[in-house]
Amino acid sequence: MQLPNTFLSLHQMSLCNIALQVFNEPDDRFTLDGKGHSLPNKQCAILLNQKLSSLSLPNIFKKEATALVKLVLIESYKWFQDHKPIIKSTTNLQNHFQWTLDNKIDRQKTTKAIIHDDNIDIRDRFMLACHYCFQEDVFSIGGILDDAQQNIFQGCDFNDVHVWVNWARSGEELDGDEIARDILFGRQAYFPKLEQEKRLQHLMRYCGGIWSNYHELQFYLSILDQNEQQEILKKFPFRVIEVFFDWPVQKQLFDVVDLLWPYLSEQNCGVAEHFLSYGRGVQFFSKRILVGRIIPKVQAFFTSRTRPAELRKSVPRRVLFPFAFGRMINLVRTVISPHSLSSLGL
Repeated sequence: MQLPNTFLSLHQMSLCNIALQVFNEPDDRFTLDGKGHSLPNKQCAILLNQKLSSLSLPNIFKKEATALVKLVLIESYKWFQDHKPIIKSTTNLQNHFQWTLDNKIDRQKTTKAIIHDDNIDIRDRFMLACHYCFQEDVFSIGGILDDAQQNIFQGCDFNDVHVWVNWARSGEELDGDEIARDILFGRQAYFPKLEQEKRLQHLMRYCGGIWSNYHELQFYLSILDQNEQQEILKKFPFRVIEVFFDWPVQKQLFDVVDLLWPYLSEQNCGVAEHFLSYGRGVQFFSKRILVGRIIPKVQAFFTSRTRPAELRKSVPRRVLFPFAFGRMINLVRTVISPHSLSSLGL
């Protein structure tokens, strides 16, 4: 049992480059409206349209590029929200963002770029080095902190920072289990250092999964053996499926659902209902996917005799329906006829 491989077409790569070019325009920075993962505000939408118009793109490409710029904005917003509690100043930090080919922020490389910029407050750089478990950077920056600065870190609220400060100051032996338990962002740096038999145990500890996108999921799976990979897929089926709501791996979503179908439970359906209530990624599904894949899947869900019997009996329709992507129906209404919806009981 293996997850499908994903790749970007040249067309998608070009659109990603355009989206980053627009996002990184030096004259104006886009802002979000501060409501979580919502789309940019009206003023930002106007600015975005102006910038894309200046590129003389065909209308069909302009629409796709607009969606990708919005994804870049959301990705940037998520980074700032996640890091706001640990660093004092976020001004101009997006200049250090390192992007993957599919316009996800590579948080490891981005943090390295920030840490190595001497113009950024040394306290912020040290905090990032601690939280990301960059041991060499903790040692080098910790060596130039004065006593007052070290005392500030001793009094902070993050236990993983205390561990690293004590190590940098006195060479106190690191407790690998303690670090693995408390770290916020440094799991990718520290996870490979865990003993092989502790890696699966560590991943199993987090019921919500510790990956936030396809790249991170594949990273963790890559350093497990095949049997351990199967354990993760069986233990966290919906947390794996959740990753495939994101662009560009959406096209593999239903293949992954089919793959992990035997391991889904009533609890998974409840989690799905909560997840879909936020509409994450839904607005970026194409009409082709909506009409060609989602509606047939909804219909098959209610008529299938192959899904686990205990799931058919124990999970009420009101829970099954959201799991069958019912939150997308409002979008579907814009691209198919009312008669088609009513024939499905929607």
